[in-house]
Amino acid sequence: MKRDELRNWSRKQVLTIKDLWKDKASIIIGVSLGIALFFGISYIKGIAVMAALAAIGAVSLLYNRAIRVSLGIELVMMGTVITGLLYGTIPAAVVGVVSLFFAFLFTAHFTHATFVSFIAIIAVSFLVPVFSGMGITWAGIILTVIYDAIIAAGYLFLGSRVERTILFIATHIAFNVWVFTSVAPRIYGLLA
Repeated sequence: MKRDELRNWSRKQVLTIKDLWKDKASIIIGVSLGIALFFGISYIKGIAVMAALAAIGAVSLLYNRAIRVSLGIELVMMGTVITGLLYGTIPAAVVGVVSLFFAFLFTAHFTHATFVSFIAIIAVSFLVPVFSGMGITWAGIILTVIYDAIIAAGYLFLGSRVERTILFIATHIAFNVWVFTSVAPRIYGLLA
């Protein structure tokens, strides 16, 4: 090929802006796919994170199958708070409710006071944005105390024994102080 032929050939191979505007349908489809892919990946990631946190929360309560004393050792609160900080109130409520539902289902531990746990976790989910500026540690600890206040009032109102309620609250606060100072900041740091 001679020099002029090569130059003419290369000009034909390169698309110009004018050429792209001629085929507007291709541009619209390409931009639409790009946007869908961009938002779709973050949407899929969010669902995967929520599913993982809900599963961790549910599995963390499996010890209740063997031990019929409700200790406050669970990761539902951590999953709910992290989800609330990352994705908002409704996703946090979904993670909390799904975690508790499957935990109660797997352990066959539904009681008359079970719905108090659901009310408390939904309340915490709606309060996450109020404490979001404090960071994961303080937000988690404060929300744990609020959850336990709701739980204690509900359980005692429905006739639960005082000593069992105190045992749950004491272990729940102690465990979650450890979780929100040690574990949750690392997980939140990976996901944020």
